[in-house]
Amino acid sequence: MEVQIIFPSSACEKKLLNKSVQDLEKAGFQVQFKFPKPYLPLPFFASNLESRISELNSALLSKSEAPILCARGGYGASDLLPYIPWAKLKTAPAKWLVGFSDISALQCALFSRLGWPSIHGPMPGTHFWGKKGGKDISQLLTLLRKPKCLEGSIRLKAISKHKLYSKEGWLFGGCMSVLSNLIGTPYFPQSLRGAFLFLEDTGEHPGRILRMLNQFSSSGILENASALILGNFGEDPLLKALHKEIAKRSPIPVFLSEDFGHISPNFPLVLGANGVINEKTLNWTYEV
Repeated sequence: MEVQIIFPSSACEKKLLNKSVQDLEKAGFQVQFKFPKPYLPLPFFASNLESRISELNSALLSKSEAPILCARGGYGASDLLPYIPWAKLKTAPAKWLVGFSDISALQCALFSRLGWPSIHGPMPGTHFWGKKGGKDISQLLTLLRKPKCLEGSIRLKAISKHKLYSKEGWLFGGCMSVLSNLIGTPYFPQSLRGAFLFLEDTGEHPGRILRMLNQFSSSGILENASALILGNFGEDPLLKALHKEIAKRSPIPVFLSEDFGHISPNFPLVLGANGVINEKTLNWTYEV
């Protein structure tokens, strides 16, 4: 089975990616990718804007059913959104786009504009790939083999006093800072009514996280969701106090999970999947 790796955001280490590609090939996948030409004026980009647009659109419009794995996040994905051929893609078959961090911009836009599901999960050009036993990678590879029903689960811990009246919902989320900057644009859902909103981030000051929470709340996005699930946000000493503050401010039930984020393991979550929260677990399924 084929998979394609693209570089829509920042560059990654060749040695690191080559090792992950070997893992994919050992698992039976045929991997298609080409290292981009560095963009020296702004080296935090994998390549110049034109090259990244061309590679992304070629992958999205390809007749191949190969899942698309983003090498890594960083910065640059949101720059590409105005250049995606949305009209053409409306008649194209949906493509699985895998990634997290900055890739949340692409996943959010594809879901909002086209209804395409995406996999928030491990990326082969990061240091997190295959660490701590690689259980998240094993689950991702199972999903990439296209079973008729995709499924997964993450552990939860309730931290708010709100009662979860509806245990069923649908999944949406990603990197908090990336998603908060898309609110109010054509690339963000008009409503998250009934959603289990999962958010994670890294390297953000607690004050900035609360500022982003205000954006979700003031826009009416948060109150329409059924639950807020906070993934890993790093190791800030104020993190416990931040969790309590978020739980106090949130109009909906809040849960914690250490099973996804800029960490390992980073278990896959499918945007648009059906979810059920049972006490300390979120189980999700997606019918292909």
